Amino acid sequence: AGDDSRRMWARCLVRQRLAVRQVAGVATASPIGGRSLTMLDLSRRSPVLGSASLATKAKEEARPDPPTRPGSSFLLYVQDKKKGSTGETASAFSRRLGAEWKSLTEAEKSPYEIKAAKAFAEYKDAKAKYEATYGKAPAKKKKVSKAAEKKKPSSKKSAYRIYFQEVYASLKKDGGGFAAASKAASEGWKTMPDADKATYQAKADALNASV
Repeated sequence: AGDDSRRMWARCLVRQRLAVRQVAGVATASPIGGRSLTMLDLSRRSPVLGSASLATKAKEEARPDPPTRPGSSFLLYVQDKKKGSTGETASAFSRRLGAEWKSLTEAEKSPYEIKAAKAFAEYKDAKAKYEATYGKAPAKKKKVSKAAEKKKPSSKKSAYRIYFQEVYASLKKDGGGFAAASKAASEGWKTMPDADKATYQAKADALNASV
């Protein structure tokens, strides 16, 4: 009985030392069972470590999505004009809005700029409150399958890509940065008739056939 008690006490002492070293970040090999003890092993053996890891996981799962950054004044203008667009190709629609925005007076741009500034101020306030409660939002990691990782990037062009290359330069010059120009191009593509999209698709097919 005395030998059994001493062996049990020795095992407990070894586990305690391993726990301390694991928490400190020191890699250890356990003489118990001939394998290494991991933090998962320790959390299963220790109610304190186990509850802490569960609490952290629960907190991450309860974190809501962070506030979304609003669009620019030019994007608001595009969204407003989209409501009345009929029978116009996406390319023509995008170019026309870019030219219109450039020709507007400061007074005409003012309602959109005020609305955009108000939305951005509300976004900053919401972001500050979010970070005060949950901390900075972690960067979103895109899940990539093993098949996608092995797949080489395609050199083929899509119909939308050809359209985007045609209108992007003028939209970026007239309406602001990349994000605003991309959204304006996307809005134009959505309103494009199928017949005009077919034209871009034919261009894409011709280019892809020569690759």
